[in-house]
Amino acid sequence: MAMIQTHELEDSLVPQIHVVPLYHSSPKEFLIKSTDNLLTTLNKGQRLARTEDIILREKGCFQRL
Repeated sequence: MAMIQTHELEDSLVPQIHVVPLYHSSPKEFLIKSTDNLLTTLNKGQRLARTEDIILREKGCFQRL
């Protein structure tokens, strides 16, 4: 499982996000699962719909804009 920068998310509205690379489809696609069971498949660099201040980076890490 990819790591996230949790200290950068402390003041975010996202309580917890799990990033799981979908290697069976593409190494640049990731499955995003938050604690409210929101499941979203994102391509690299695509914004999360509900957290516009966070983007998915190439290595599966989250960073603030």
